[in-house]
Amino acid sequence: MNSNEAVVNAALDQIGYKRHISSLYDGTPAAVVALDVYSQTRVALLASTKPDWARKDAVLELLKSAPANGYQDNNWNPETNPAFPWLYEYAEPADEVIPLQIKPRPFTSLPLWRPRYIPFREAINNTGANVILTNQVDAVLTYITDVSDPTRWHDAFTSMMISALAQQFQPL
Repeated sequence: MNSNEAVVNAALDQIGYKRHISSLYDGTPAAVVALDVYSQTRVALLASTKPDWARKDAVLELLKSAPANGYQDNNWNPETNPAFPWLYEYAEPADEVIPLQIKPRPFTSLPLWRPRYIPFREAINNTGANVILTNQVDAVLTYITDVSDPTRWHDAFTSMMISALAQQFQPL
């Protein structure tokens, strides 16, 4: 499969629909339904399967940090500090589907032989932005990215996407 339309047409074939689409935007009833469900089906499938080929690491952009003295004083301000009791608030990557792990930024080229779990939480901050809260300084996030190009998908994922779309198309 080398295009979104090919994936949709394979799903239409699976349910026995007689016509193919030429584009997701061609206005046919099948294309309208495909346009409505295609992206959310892909994202849900990526989130549930968490394929290795869709994993990505990104150094997170720091938005807010805890007061210099910590939270001992009454100097916590939700406008300038992360939600209590977290020390750091980072911007969530725009292409993130689901976060998997927070890691410290590597300072040497040696591998981390015994990784440890670093707690984190997804949240929405006071400005309405999606953020990651953690106590890790210079955090690196491992996450599943939204791979929208079907030429980058593995065959098994393509098959699952076709089946999932076929289920969405059943009423056609």
